[in-house]
Amino acid sequence: MDYASLIRPTELLDPAWFTPGLLHSVVSWLYIEGVNPFSCSALASLTSEAFTIIVSKVTRPLPESHVRELFESV
Repeated sequence: MDYASLIRPTELLDPAWFTPGLLHSVVSWLYIEGVNPFSCSALASLTSEAFTIIVSKVTRPLPESHVRELFESV
């Protein structure tokens, strides 16, 4: 279960709290689409892919010997 499907039913965020702008648009989308499992899945997928790319760009690569050891049996 992702955060969008938790936020919408409990109504933790209300679009009326935010001034017009990007944050208001995101919260409005979550408020309307939060009950739709396809929208929540798409949001979760995009979020996880973005974080995977960001983390892989800002962290050091593993040593080559370690990577070879991991995939040695494959």
